[in-house]
Amino acid sequence: MGSAVIRPPWDKIRNVPQLLEWWATHYGDAEALYHKNKGWWEPVTWKGYLSRVDEVVGCLRSAGVKRGDRVSILSTTRLEWVITDMAILSCGAVTTPIYQSNTAEQCEYVIHHSDCKIIFLEDQEQLDKLLKIWGDAPHVELAVVYEPFEAKENDKVISFQDFLTRFKRSEEPESPVSLRQNTEPTDIATIVYTSGTTGPPKGVVLSHGNLLFTIQQIVDLLDLNQDDLSLAYLPMAHVAERMVGSLLKLGCGAKTAFAESMDDMGFNMREVGPTFHFGTPRVFEKFHAKVKTTVDDATFFQKNIYIAALALGQREMDSRLNGGIFPLHQKMALKIMDWLVLRKVRDLLGGEVKLVLSGAAPISSEILRWLQSVGLNVVEAYGMTESSALITANRPWENRLGSVGKAIPKTEMKTAGDGEVLTRGPHVSQGYYRNEVETQKTIDENGWLHTGDMGKIDEDGFLWITDRKKDILITAAGKNVAPQNIENLMKTSKYVSQFMVFGDRRKYLVGLLTLDEDEVTKYARDRQLIYSDLKELSQLLEINDLISSEVLRMNGKLASYETVKMFRILEEELSQDDDEVTPTLKVKRNVIEKRYGHLIEEMYGVKR
Repeated sequence: MGSAVIRPPWDKIRNVPQLLEWWATHYGDAEALYHKNKGWWEPVTWKGYLSRVDEVVGCLRSAGVKRGDRVSILSTTRLEWVITDMAILSCGAVTTPIYQSNTAEQCEYVIHHSDCKIIFLEDQEQLDKLLKIWGDAPHVELAVVYEPFEAKENDKVISFQDFLTRFKRSEEPESPVSLRQNTEPTDIATIVYTSGTTGPPKGVVLSHGNLLFTIQQIVDLLDLNQDDLSLAYLPMAHVAERMVGSLLKLGCGAKTAFAESMDDMGFNMREVGPTFHFGTPRVFEKFHAKVKTTVDDATFFQKNIYIAALALGQREMDSRLNGGIFPLHQKMALKIMDWLVLRKVRDLLGGEVKLVLSGAAPISSEILRWLQSVGLNVVEAYGMTESSALITANRPWENRLGSVGKAIPKTEMKTAGDGEVLTRGPHVSQGYYRNEVETQKTIDENGWLHTGDMGKIDEDGFLWITDRKKDILITAAGKNVAPQNIENLMKTSKYVSQFMVFGDRRKYLVGLLTLDEDEVTKYARDRQLIYSDLKELSQLLEINDLISSEVLRMNGKLASYETVKMFRILEEELSQDDDEVTPTLKVKRNVIEKRYGHLIEEMYGVKR
């Protein structure tokens, strides 16, 4: 993507923190991190990055943290998160991240199961969660809070600044350099708790070797270097954001800027101008909806200019991806249209983005095509926590929209007899922490990781995911239906935030959906509809007619047996607090089906 390509000596690197040490030693004055401080973007050099990490290392050791101890981080993505994580790893200890959106009870499970010794917290809100359950977690010896708080005379709760002062010591028996030298590739680096769509979270054990291997593969795949920068904004408790927003930068020297919040993400992107961008499908769905709303509100002339520009972008995309010829006169026309329209779309992502990476969940091919058509080179990757975030990926130069790409180098991939995707290699985790039964179910005796995803591998080695194995529906007529594809298509409507398809062993498919509050509220306001809240809005005939037309439109793109015959609008957005979605907004289908079973049965003519 840039000019100079510098890589660490992989054969001499034994653990993740040694990558940081290498950059600090050889390119110490180069900028590595940026965060907002009193309204200004403050840079942190590689040397400064390591210095801050080593300061925390000394304090952790003084606080009694030893090799193998578990230390948790319960916070949104921020500079302190990355500093703390790298310090924990430098001690030979194990990071156990927790989603900041978790309830106190969900936090309790991870804290108790991991048996963590110290926990770093963002603010009063997160501290309150800990205080609520601390009595059942006596193994937590200390809580360190990044933001100002009130702990009511609790001497086990201190601020981050007090932590750096109280536990600072002039002499460390074992220096950070020595600690890093003594950490082996097979040592555990982190235990990442999965979202748990069908049961309690499972702690995935990832070694330093697992992470180093994946870092190297992603860096080579994306061809990143010191000139590149991305904005970190998604939760780092998720392995994908932690990998892209933090760890992979240690493999190429690229820079990270930390968003002030999810709400400020768009504004921050325009400030820092990232060169590559990682997002989940929901991020890109919202981006697409925002642009579509702007176009819908535009003048007749502006709308038609956008349609013409998008059509030219689609033709260019098709010729580029399929190896065709894009005529010179159309190239010239596209340059004009790009300047008039399409660059303004890309400006919403900062205007400098050269590469977009989509992952963590399947994305609609319609959204992928739209992103490519507006001039964003987007590649889709596929992985899971158990594979250190990566199994396959499209390459910027070898991209098949709709597929999730080829297996990463030095790994194996195949499908089982029933179509389940299997992978084997250095990226496969050590298993589940304190759960040998589930480990044996997921990683077989030959080292194959059973992903739980169904897919097909084409003649060129590209993987096409169809659905989760457990989610495949079989209609009464014997047709196999992948609900994921239907749901992703329905969510391309700007008025829909979540869509769930049901119909196993039934004559036809039905759906439950939630409304995108921003878009539906705007629709209602423009038409002067009267309502008091989202619940009342969802019951309006005009809104039901709107969604009916959207579902009908999407049904036109599906096979007859895939079409959704009936639907119901849920009165509220799905909530993590109610155990309906995971922290990454994956729907807990079994919970939804049980909770709203009466609505599903009504659509099949059964009254309860």
